[in-house]
Amino acid sequence: MVISKTTKNKNEEDSYVVKLPIFEGPFDLLFHLINKEELNIWEIPMAKITEEYLRYLHSLRELKVEPAGEFLVMAASLLYLKSKLLLPQQSSYSPEEEAEALFFGSKEELVRSLLEYKRIKLIAAKLKEREEQQVRIFLRSAALPRVVIVNRQFSFYPRDPDVLKDAWQQIKKRNVIKAKTVSLPEEIPFSRKLQDIISRIKQKGAVNYYLDDFLEKKEKKEIVLTFFVLLELAKRGKISLQQRRIFGKISVLRPIIRK
Repeated sequence: MVISKTTKNKNEEDSYVVKLPIFEGPFDLLFHLINKEELNIWEIPMAKITEEYLRYLHSLRELKVEPAGEFLVMAASLLYLKSKLLLPQQSSYSPEEEAEALFFGSKEELVRSLLEYKRIKLIAAKLKEREEQQVRIFLRSAALPRVVIVNRQFSFYPRDPDVLKDAWQQIKKRNVIKAKTVSLPEEIPFSRKLQDIISRIKQKGAVNYYLDDFLEKKEKKEIVLTFFVLLELAKRGKISLQQRRIFGKISVLRPIIRK
């Protein structure tokens, strides 16, 4: 399944089609990027995988397709983890509160979630394979006992579908699925939040903000969006983020224009 966009020049008949794959969820996309780059799950380079993930979201926006909320939450989770690894700092929230609005709060949790997701995909693929094999088995319509041939040498774990159900319940308890319930408020789209922050910085003039000024007194869903927008502005060069000492506050500065 793909998203496609066709563009045609005014004076030409030629056209091109841009196609992007559709993924079932953010972990499906992340797992695809890791396999595509042939990366080791145990040694994921956060900078590289974050850049690839954001490039995919940017491609969606070029096609005027707004990614679902959980894809932005995954992007915020990756950016949060990347910044945490690069700039360790104290936070006014406990680790449990920080991870509540994100998919994971540490690289260990990310690796554990990806391994669990890989296991589920493998189980699902094997179950689908067995289902397809079962469809090709035809039973005689005589008055004989119905017999289904089973390959007893099949040793893939698990044999019981209940094990798959138990694994699913375990994932839900680890906040991996719980985080999917976090959705960005529809009344505050990404573009509007970005403009609001730019206007706020311009109004204050030469006086600088701290990162906490943008995050205080907000719901966790809006904190995720605000955090994502600030990092995007820093990437574009609209603002700069500075930390004068380890564990110190992060300043949000307007870029200095040299004449």
